[in-house]
Amino acid sequence: VATVGARWALGAQARLHARLVEQAAERERAEARGVALAESATRYRGIVEASPDATFLHRDGRVLYVNAACALLLGVDRAAALVGRAALEFVHPDQRAEAARRLAHGTHAADVGIAGPIGADGRDARDTWWEFALVGADGRMRVVEAASVTVAW
Repeated sequence: VATVGARWALGAQARLHARLVEQAAERERAEARGVALAESATRYRGIVEASPDATFLHRDGRVLYVNAACALLLGVDRAAALVGRAALEFVHPDQRAEAARRLAHGTHAADVGIAGPIGADGRDARDTWWEFALVGADGRMRVVEAASVTVAW
């Protein structure tokens, strides 16, 4: 009886040890995934920040992020100065209603396509682009072509 009890205790201890080792390994894998994700986000952000194309992100009508090209287009010294402002503030007043509609109903990124003008669903991805006027901080009007694409942020 003592031998059986000792074996059971060793078996339970071995199972507990194996469970602790697996939990530690899972934590290490999760940390590695987190590091890889952070590195990927840093690389992507660097690409967007260096892009010559004006890019901005908004949620609920407020600007979350703009790159340097967007700040330059709008005549603002620092991109951070635009964060928190109304997304439609620089859109020409005559076009705000249409811009609001398009921003509210952005195209999902999967619909735009990556490899060329044909979207993932076979439609012409250029249908997502539209032309409108912006009024910069200096008061000058600039006509731009843009696309509103829904992304996870």
